[in-house]
Amino acid sequence: MNAPNVQLQAMSNWEELRRMRIRSLKLHPNLFSDSVEAAIDFTSSYWSELAEGNGNKFFGLYDQQRCVGYTGIVNLESDSLMQTALIGYTFIEPEYRGNGYVNLFYEARLKHAISNLNWKTVVTDHREGNELSRKAILRHGFVLTERAVVDWPDGSQGYELRYQLDLNTLRSR
Repeated sequence: MNAPNVQLQAMSNWEELRRMRIRSLKLHPNLFSDSVEAAIDFTSSYWSELAEGNGNKFFGLYDQQRCVGYTGIVNLESDSLMQTALIGYTFIEPEYRGNGYVNLFYEARLKHAISNLNWKTVVTDHREGNELSRKAILRHGFVLTERAVVDWPDGSQGYELRYQLDLNTLRSR
């Protein structure tokens, strides 16, 4: 379905982000690093800070007024200097997949990352076996930096593949 009215724009509120995150976790509990139970229990202040925190930005894919996908770029919590961004939170409704919208997500997030001069690096990750994510990540210039065993929220254990992209290199192009 290559809907002519589908547009990417900044998400306008945390409630929509929360709704889409919970939907994505319900449909694909084995692809994400958190659980639907945790997402449901997060407070409104958590969602508000995630959506609007320092540098954080979420984009929605809209068909008319209906949000049919979302993605985000946020400060990496473990970086106290706030020089590293994390991209993720990506989901597209099944009937809209396969139309190149993931590329729009990468373009929007990387453009936002380049404009945030505090960020020096962008990181992302995926579960081993998620080939669609791996291909999209590599296609946008990320380099594999680590393969780590993690305990997933669904109770399984497996590898998470982690990638990095140097923003100064992008800015100099």
